[in-house]
Amino acid sequence: MYNHAVDEILLFLSDRDRELMLKKLNRAAARYGIIIHAFVLMSNHIHLLIETPEPDMGPFMQHFKSCFTKAFNRIHGRKGAIFREPYHSELIKTDEQLKEILRYIHNNPVKAGIVRRPEDFTWSSMAAYLGKAKRPEWLTIRRMLDLLQGRKNFQRFTADLPAEPAASTRRSKSHPQLARKPQPPSAPSERWIA
Repeated sequence: MYNHAVDEILLFLSDRDRELMLKKLNRAAARYGIIIHAFVLMSNHIHLLIETPEPDMGPFMQHFKSCFTKAFNRIHGRKGAIFREPYHSELIKTDEQLKEILRYIHNNPVKAGIVRRPEDFTWSSMAAYLGKAKRPEWLTIRRMLDLLQGRKNFQRFTADLPAEPAASTRRSKSHPQLARKPQPPSAPSERWIA
């Protein structure tokens, strides 16, 4: 899932704004039973890899964006929307697509020229995946680490960045849409990834 700021305004004017977003994300995820697997907070957009118990993540996104917008506007004395409507998402159908999306999210700051290595960007889940930063309680990393067979393989895979995401994992050249529809349920634990 990704969402851009309206009119390319900055979503974050300070680290306090980024902390606020993560707090609102955590609360909305808890309220709607969403599992967060990866994130990156860029200056004018966000990417999330989330797992949803139902195929419709609209109520979660509406609540999350509304809560953040109200708080951001109150702090900065502004009015109006800060996110473009709608957010973008797509079903992920294979583990290969899932891995590519995970790599794309973490490499977004590298491709933007902000940092040289994904783990050097403070406002993403990458450092937590590598054990170089404390993992927020609301961030689930075990499933993706298992998929990539541990931290070392995860780091190698993420560092080996293809020129563009695979066609099946992107909507446009620059922005994949994130969601996963599980294979036909084989166990009660199957969920949606968005």
